[in-house]
Amino acid sequence: IIINCGSLYSTGRALKATNTRVIVKGSNPNWATTDATGTGYDIEVGVSGTATLYHHLEDILNRMASKPRVAIDLETSSLRPYNKDPAIYLCSIGTFEDCVAFPVDHPEAWNDRLRKDVHGLLSAFLYESGTKVAHNLGFEMEWLTYFYGKRLAYLTEWGDTMAQAHTLDE
Repeated sequence: IIINCGSLYSTGRALKATNTRVIVKGSNPNWATTDATGTGYDIEVGVSGTATLYHHLEDILNRMASKPRVAIDLETSSLRPYNKDPAIYLCSIGTFEDCVAFPVDHPEAWNDRLRKDVHGLLSAFLYESGTKVAHNLGFEMEWLTYFYGKRLAYLTEWGDTMAQAHTLDE
């Protein structure tokens, strides 16, 4: 498992690895391998079917939903969701001050019940949050509407930094 700690704006979070090799990459000096927060581990890798992150995910997504604008990025099993067994392996949501990345369909992250619950939390966030911004929004929209319904495209606001950059460049 590789964890990218490349954002200088994210705060350090506790990480515990059990029976799994973890490689921490990136330039962020703010990550920790022991519980410096006093609240327990935020990410626990290698525990069969569970991750401590799940216990904090609902609160984190509620906090993110209260922001007027957030960035969103997906890591998926393929370029399009119409192949056999499409999966959103990772979802990242953040602002300049706050961010979270969490597994959705990653095969080593959740048991079936928790995976379904995580999809429910993400769906509620998507419908209840403010403007969501992505780079190449078409990709995220195709995957998110595939999993959470076409109404998502029309009932919430979206922004595309790639389209904005193209417009500014012209």
